[in-house]
Amino acid sequence: MKIKMKMKHLLIGILSFAVLLLGIQVLVLPLWKEHLVTKAYTVGAPKTGEMIKSLIDDSWSDKKKLGFIETYMIEPTINVHIYDLYLTSSSSTWSHEGSWRGFEAEEIQPYLTYYVDKGNPHKFYYDYAVAMRAEHIAKTDSVDDAIVYVEKQIKEISTKRDYVESKLTLLLAELYKRSGDLDHALVLLDEIRDQEKERLQEFVEEYVLSEDWTLLKAKILLEKNNVKEAISTLSEWEESQKLLAQRDEWIEYYDDNRITRLKERLLAVGEVFEYGTVSGFVQKEDGTPIVGTAVMLRDQSRANYSVDPYGEDYQTVTDEQGYYEVTGVLPGEYQIGLGLSFNQISGYSWPVEIEDSISVENDSKAVYDVELRKLMNVVSPVNNQAIDTETILFEWEETTAAYYLVYAAYHFEHGSVSMQISEEIQEHSWEARIEDLHHIGFFVDYDVRDEENYEGAFAPGQLFDFIHPAGKFSWSVAAYDENGKEIRRSNGYRLDDALVEELPFFTLTNREPSKGDQLLLDGKHQQALEAYRTLIKENKEDDLSLRMAVKLINGLRQQKVGNDEKLREEMYGYIAQLSTLTEKPFYAEMMMDKAEKEDNQIEYDKWKKIYDEHQGG
Repeated sequence: MKIKMKMKHLLIGILSFAVLLLGIQVLVLPLWKEHLVTKAYTVGAPKTGEMIKSLIDDSWSDKKKLGFIETYMIEPTINVHIYDLYLTSSSSTWSHEGSWRGFEAEEIQPYLTYYVDKGNPHKFYYDYAVAMRAEHIAKTDSVDDAIVYVEKQIKEISTKRDYVESKLTLLLAELYKRSGDLDHALVLLDEIRDQEKERLQEFVEEYVLSEDWTLLKAKILLEKNNVKEAISTLSEWEESQKLLAQRDEWIEYYDDNRITRLKERLLAVGEVFEYGTVSGFVQKEDGTPIVGTAVMLRDQSRANYSVDPYGEDYQTVTDEQGYYEVTGVLPGEYQIGLGLSFNQISGYSWPVEIEDSISVENDSKAVYDVELRKLMNVVSPVNNQAIDTETILFEWEETTAAYYLVYAAYHFEHGSVSMQISEEIQEHSWEARIEDLHHIGFFVDYDVRDEENYEGAFAPGQLFDFIHPAGKFSWSVAAYDENGKEIRRSNGYRLDDALVEELPFFTLTNREPSKGDQLLLDGKHQQALEAYRTLIKENKEDDLSLRMAVKLINGLRQQKVGNDEKLREEMYGYIAQLSTLTEKPFYAEMMMDKAEKEDNQIEYDKWKKIYDEHQGG
């Protein structure tokens, strides 16, 4: 059988196929590519940067290119350069999976130039793109070149619309400050204030100066040695914010802000002072520089606060040699903070003492170097090893050290709690009794506000700690020198596959859950307490039921207004039994705390004696 096909039908078929291919190439493939980039960007995949640049470069229209530049290059930096990890000597905060933040300033300059040339000047992104370009010009060329660039762009923007974003206008004033032309910087600030006030008068009842404007003016005044006027400027902003909060119930005033912190520091140092400088290197122990990491100076009084990703009082970024320098630092005691990407810290840690700080004196040049050190390797237990014996052997890589300390953590839904579980160890292994893990210290009888309903008190992972029948536990070890300073540790961030072969997790399977345990796991708190009470009556030496009853009662008391006194006495009765049964000193210490709160000296002395006996004192 022969099939005949006319030439025109063949041509139509070929053309239809070509159109289909073109449609796939023009419409389907770009959409699929965009989908892949969005997915990679969301989880922070390693190749995200190259994928984004390829997506922009291969876009067929200016509109698409500009949109991608806005989304992936400008928008992530509008508010703040968020780092994966913020470290200080006393805290660490980190992001979970989220937007990719890997572009270096140099990488995006061609795209920013393209955006400024082709973009819509009516969009606020435009001003931010100009500001980002200007910052790069100031860093790589000169501040004067950056001033010329910004002034030209502001003039261009002003022909298109009647206002310029404060991000750009304040940057111009900041650049004049950097150039040393303080008077012109102040004139610009006054112009910015007047223009903004006029522009917003029909939208707001009363114009309030921004925090950024106020800070910049105060710092310029300080460089002119006009301390009184600087303090006055800061005070005016504080008062305006307080009045605004009083008038508007939707606005709250927080006294932990950059303005108030600067004012308090100025009042502390007095009117006569000279600025200091802090500089140093951030490197790995082999000398490799850590490039582009944020270095922050934080007032030592804020050591218990997490790093503010929106900007600390003094902040800079390391250069190609890992060098940083912070100038114009007021005399005082400061804590160093770092902003790092996971890639920069992977396989390393920053061993630093919790109370570590740096003192800045009048006209001093302080040096503070940061050295990241390789993480130690753990040997066992690893990879969720099930421990069904009465002891657990911890082993780790040997390193040069005077002694080691072992730490263990129990994990729950929203976090984990870690604590030291060993005394000083000279060997690179240590055997712990499971019983000792079952009786680690905890707190009871702390004040809870009546309006608080602390559901976290009943999270099984927190209540059970190392008694959890299905708990997830981890451990770490740290090495110290003869002066008690940490040399290196095992816990840290490990992104390389070769670094995550042995994960320090384990489970404890040497006991079956009791009836009370099971009820607690099922969320039946009152029934669980009744079950523990029954178990205690049946066996007065059931130390684990006693401990769980104490922790559960403590949680239940937090749910009751006034912290139920009857439950409190029952709880302390169980604690007294635990002290006798286990001879763990912290149970006696709990009884001492109770006696102290009740101003009962006889009971305090009694339990102090027991504490000393259990402590071996």
